[in-house]
Amino acid sequence: MRPSRSVSSLVCLGLALGCLALSAVAPAGARPARDCRSLRLTRTVRGQLDAAYRRATHLPASVRLSSIGRAYYGRCGSTYYAYDRLQPARGQRLTGQEKVGQQDQSYVDRRSRRGRWVELGLAPRCGPGYIPPALARIWHLRC
Repeated sequence: MRPSRSVSSLVCLGLALGCLALSAVAPAGARPARDCRSLRLTRTVRGQLDAAYRRATHLPASVRLSSIGRAYYGRCGSTYYAYDRLQPARGQRLTGQEKVGQQDQSYVDRRSRRGRWVELGLAPRCGPGYIPPALARIWHLRC
């Protein structure tokens, strides 16, 4: 027995409304886990992140940097994300102005396929404008 057109139309309408409701709840920048991947942090990317940190904190190239804890690097779609807690290496002498610049450093960075790294925030935050929740789950970060 074939369902009537009105029943199949109602089913299609119900599915469409369900999809609209789900898209309204999901954050704009959220990506499904299948679109997010953790990547290996290469020397090139490490250099780019170090340069972004120096730009943001006004540190000269002569100051060596070190990581606090583990660094993460990955992408969701065509946007790349990094979480890395950087600080001047031990024994580095900083001016008063350079020390002040270290106070509001960012740990989370994002860049488009060919763009520059942009700071997003201090703590690992998930959601629109920060780390996509799917990538945070892959990295085992709490947001």
